[in-house]
Amino acid sequence: MKRLNVVVFALLGVSFANSELQLLDASHIQKLVAAISKQPPASMDITYYRTVWDLSRDAQDFRRIYEEAATELYGPEEDIVPAMAKRRERMIQLNTERCLKEREVGKKSKIRIRYQGGCHRIDHVRGVPARTIFRGTDDERFEPGKKLDATTDFTVSEIRITDPNNVTRLYTYFHNGKTVSVRTISERQARPLDEVTRFAMMPSVPADIVRKKLFDQIPDGLAKANVVTMEQLQQGTLAGLDIAIDEDTTNAAATVQLRIVWGTATVPALRMLLVCDPEDYAKVYSYEARTARGVLLWKETRSDFDSQGFPHNVTRVQYDDAGNVMRRESYQVEAVQMNVPIPPEAFAVDPKGEYTEMGGQQSPAEQRAHQLAQYKEWLKGENRVQRVRALVGLKELVKDDPGELRRIATSMQNDPAPDVRKAATWVLQSLKSEK
Repeated sequence: MKRLNVVVFALLGVSFANSELQLLDASHIQKLVAAISKQPPASMDITYYRTVWDLSRDAQDFRRIYEEAATELYGPEEDIVPAMAKRRERMIQLNTERCLKEREVGKKSKIRIRYQGGCHRIDHVRGVPARTIFRGTDDERFEPGKKLDATTDFTVSEIRITDPNNVTRLYTYFHNGKTVSVRTISERQARPLDEVTRFAMMPSVPADIVRKKLFDQIPDGLAKANVVTMEQLQQGTLAGLDIAIDEDTTNAAATVQLRIVWGTATVPALRMLLVCDPEDYAKVYSYEARTARGVLLWKETRSDFDSQGFPHNVTRVQYDDAGNVMRRESYQVEAVQMNVPIPPEAFAVDPKGEYTEMGGQQSPAEQRAHQLAQYKEWLKGENRVQRVRALVGLKELVKDDPGELRRIATSMQNDPAPDVRKAATWVLQSLKSEK
């Protein structure tokens, strides 16, 4: 298969006079315009597996995160009893180990996206490595990892429905607990954000760069090709955008390189390289971006294209300024169909009435009342860990009502569990020190 290398540079004043590259001809510009004008599919049904390696944090970062969380849960380390301090440390340790394991093997998800018209649905489930579950007591439970395959059921579904008045409602279904959260979202939030739907198109950054230089905006948000700027591009005189091509017409399998130079006096330089199909510049095999000094910022590779022109394997890597890998993403597509009718029942909102609405838009006062009621229920329960957590939580939640907080803590001083009694004493001592 013939390929086309597209290189996008963000650097002004670069000349190709001493290079083997040549200016684009009319046919090249026509293919470029077709690529940046390509629209996403009108509908799509895709199932894929995603693995994300976030290498931007190390063990110290993870520990700091969970130390802060433990302080919120248990209180400052110097203020808690030894038994609680031991549990606090164990929680921090296990969560740090879990994050380091995910950093090593990646966070794995299975996702299915379906959209058509004003309806958009995402089903997903997370895979997890084997881990030890910490319950806040000496009782710990080992949980084997969850592997994802074609038989794995989704645990969460999000359905976005936009009505004729352009109002979008988001329904989030949690299948294990049979609950649903319903809320109205903004136009920006309603837009499908998953870049996987663009894998059959030119990457958005280079496409946007070229589109802004070659197209004029007209009313109703439409764009029209500017004949003058396209002629300037072909002549190599377009300000801020130079494009040249290295094409071996004698070898059908030869690589063809298209280089684009973009930038302004105030915008930092950005160089990008795209490797595309010579007949379809929107069919991208690889894409990378560098600074003007050649530092690699990100790279994307696409392979195993099907008859629809959609890649079934995609890898994306992001680097820091020193060239170190910060984030890596891997996508394996299980199945994909584009521009096919999506059955209306895919976007049906709880047709059998099986889910209980959670009330996803509670006011702060409602959230506080709900949390207060939950803590008071925990104080009455048999789970001593929950009773300790309730006392710690109430210390913050009811801090503006010291009389009520003192009454609650006093009532727990005769609790049969020593750690609960110690937590109650800690709350009462805190009240005395704050006088």
